[in-house]
Formats: sequence, structure tokens, C-alpha cells
Amino acid sequence: MIGLAKSTITDAVGPQLNSGIGPVGEVGVAYQLIRRGWSVYTAIVADTLQHYDLIACKGEVMQRIQVKCTSKIEKDTSRYSILAAKGNHKKVLYTKDECDFIIASLNPIEWYFIFPVEDIPALTLRFPANFPPDHRYSSYKDAWHLLETQKNPHQQTLAGGD
Repeated sequence: MIGLAKSTITDAVGPQLNSGIGPVGEVGVAYQLIRRGWSVYTAIVADTLQHYDLIACKGEVMQRIQVKCTSKIEKDTSRYSILAAKGNHKKVLYTKDECDFIIASLNPIEWYFIFPVEDIPALTLRFPANFPPDHRYSSYKDAWHLLETQKNPHQQTLAGGD
């Protein structure tokens, strides 16, 4: 160790270091993006003013990505649920001004659903464990190509351009 006790690092970084499945989902999505030729950027310390977890860049394309993750099937059901919203008390959907994509990560089965933020239909997304090919979210499953086909309107702002 570099002279810092674990509690000092945890205190400096805050609760994000030990917050559970969220960081696992973010790392999994980052890995999938890197495998597909994207450069991935993230804040070292969580920034509560930003509504995205990752910035992915590939060529001229840059996307702000909010990752939502779960690892458990809902009690008394055979489905996974992901809250695709923000807010501590009143939950509201993300907007295009806040992020470009929401990627739902279902672990440990390693299913990824890539949603343009404007396509999110509800606060909670539900995925059956026996996911059928004709499910309403099937076109989003592993739809990594969507990241390359939708230009980010905030492109120059994020890239530091004019």
C-alpha cells in the first residue's frame, strides 16, 4: 500500500467505493465498450452533479452513458428489475440533456441492454429471466451499434470545442 490506510481511502472517495453492484456494472460496461474499440472515461470520485457514469469515445462519436445494474431476480418472480430513473424521493426519467444512453446491465448473466435515453418507456425496466426473442426490449439487447449511429448533440461541448 502507498502509505494510506484503507479507511482513509474510503473516507476520501466516499460511499462509492463500497456501494455494491453499481461499480461492478460500470466496470462491466466499460469492459464491453473497450472490447468494441471505444475509449472510456469516468470520474475518479463520483460527481453528483453529472447524470452519467461513463463517457465513451470512438472516432468522432462521444456518448454520455448512465449505467443501471442489478444482480438479483425480484422476490417471488422470475424477472430482473432495474430502476432507470433518478432522484432520492421522487423518481423521474433522465433526459437527453443529462445523458445519451442508459445501459442496463444484468449480472452475473452478463446481459446488456443499450437504450437511447429518449427510448426509456418507464421508471422501472423489467426483464424476464427466460428472455424471449420477441420481448419488447429484444431490439435493445446487445445493441452496441446504437452508440455509433446516434450523434450526441453536446459533442463539441464535451470535447472542449467551440
